[in-house]
Amino acid sequence: PLKRAPPNDPVNLQNVDNIANTTDGYLRIKARPKPILGHMFMPTCAQWNSGKNVVWEDDTAVEWMTRVLDAGGAWTWNIPLDNHRCVLHNGAIEFVTRVGKRLLEERKGSAERDEL
Repeated sequence: PLKRAPPNDPVNLQNVDNIANTTDGYLRIKARPKPILGHMFMPTCAQWNSGKNVVWEDDTAVEWMTRVLDAGGAWTWNIPLDNHRCVLHNGAIEFVTRVGKRLLEERKGSAERDEL
């Protein structure tokens, strides 16, 4: 689907659903003898390793990641290089930092509610 739609397009939500609907984050596929870890590899920008702008809204990224991680799956962000300066794309770094902070805050808030 990534070749036909941006990474944040709802067409890619099916992959999140598949992982979120497991009991342990592992996908069980008839053709494979062993379960495989549900792992989302998602670009931050429009394409893998390239793009000028982050295409994700923070809320969508947090929602999708939370569903995958809560199920026991994994998530990896692809951060492109800024080829003009040979450094990681600053906008993507800022994006994943914000999303990571929100995930930590939500998990902390959830743990505090569980203690009550």
